[in-house]
Amino acid sequence: MVYSGILVPVFDDIQYCSSETKKTKEEINWIKTTCQNALIQLCNLLNKKYDILHFLLLDFLSLLNKSIQSAHEVMAKVSLATLKHLILETGHKFDEETWENLAKAFAGLFTSTTPS
Repeated sequence: MVYSGILVPVFDDIQYCSSETKKTKEEINWIKTTCQNALIQLCNLLNKKYDILHFLLLDFLSLLNKSIQSAHEVMAKVSLATLKHLILETGHKFDEETWENLAKAFAGLFTSTTPS
């Protein structure tokens, strides 16, 4: 409830980053500071309480996937760094099904971000 009701709305700006409009300095600063720190802290929370919060992982991966596909380069870089952090810090706790879901997410990212 807290995740979807409080934490996810913090990242509503990710939806706006998918447009190709030029971002203001404040928006870029928000992405580089507040958004990046919040994403990393969410990763750290998932890692620390993975046994309780593992059910949120797919939603979090979806959030990262959307933002990595963003037309906004800074948002995509921040989200990719967060995904890397998540895998390095929490990957040892993933079961086979989670790794399969992660592989599917990567396949989707490769498909959607590779020029045709």
